[in-house]
Amino acid sequence: MRATALDPVHASLGEGPLWDAERGVVHWVDIDASTWHRWSVRDGALPVVHVPQTPGFLVLQANAGLLAGVESGFAMLHEDGTLTMLAEVETRPDHRMNDGEADPQGRVWGSTVARSCDQPTGALWRLDLDGTAHVALEPVTIGNGIAFSDDGARMWFVDSARRAVDLLDIDPATGDLSNRRTLVRFPAGEEPDGLCLDGEGGLWVAVWNGWSVRRYDPDGRETARVDVPTARVTSCAFGGPELDVLFITTAAKGDRDDPLAGALFCAEPGVRGRLPYSVKVGAPR
Repeated sequence: MRATALDPVHASLGEGPLWDAERGVVHWVDIDASTWHRWSVRDGALPVVHVPQTPGFLVLQANAGLLAGVESGFAMLHEDGTLTMLAEVETRPDHRMNDGEADPQGRVWGSTVARSCDQPTGALWRLDLDGTAHVALEPVTIGNGIAFSDDGARMWFVDSARRAVDLLDIDPATGDLSNRRTLVRFPAGEEPDGLCLDGEGGLWVAVWNGWSVRRYDPDGRETARVDVPTARVTSCAFGGPELDVLFITTAAKGDRDDPLAGALFCAEPGVRGRLPYSVKVGAPR
């Protein structure tokens, strides 16, 4: 399988595709440019919106709004790009939030990272339903892809610096993590980045410097691959009206001579995905 360019924007660090079934839109961000991008099934690329704090990821809220992980923490993202902070978790100017995801219970998880991406000084944070934020896992160097089982009892997590996808157990009631073990390990020169699950339990992993998104079964065996015609593949998410389209973000960072680097890609890998979970965190405090 080979991905095709859907939106040829030259994003420096495209990340975090999110399917919004109600709007028929895939949302994503360019971290380096501090912009929010949208591609509509009906209208194609929509106007780009500037965000005042660097966005790392987006998740749906139960009220049909969006929550963003930004430089200093978790915030509501409004249509004009303005933010309403929900919880500030990062005060160091040389750090920011990176990737994140909502869980089946309606909590949201997000990692902080040093901007240099070479220091184990980040953490995985959990924003609970009462609006309080807690460190769930540390230290973390480059916290990236997160996915959850439907029962909320397992979490897949990537720290790209470890070149591995790890599997952890979760107490669904408290969010406490335990029993971290490695499911897939990648060779030197390749790093796992964002990921998602399909409806059959397959794990799709975007591979930075790997020119691909790869599918793994529950035992960590590769079972399929989507080739992407640019090297720095950052994340993936299922969407489209039938949830059978895999949307793929990429980065032009360090590869400005590649005209496809940074584009939003799509592929139809022959399986359907799952709708993303929505955040149920209360009103801003």
